[in-house]
Amino acid sequence: MTDSNKTHLKERFQKGVAAGLTENNGRYEIVEKEGKGVLIVDVKIISFMPYASQ
Repeated sequence: MTDSNKTHLKERFQKGVAAGLTENNGRYEIVEKEGKGVLIVDVKIISFMPYASQ
């Protein structure tokens, strides 16, 4: 898996999670700094489908 593929997957995943949290009357917003009431989420991709590089 190339660095370009990793970057692409990371960007798509981040956009998908952000959309799921904020779109369609989403109750959440994405913030840059932590503070009271902020949930910190750390995600690692540990497995993916073989066609992910396409």
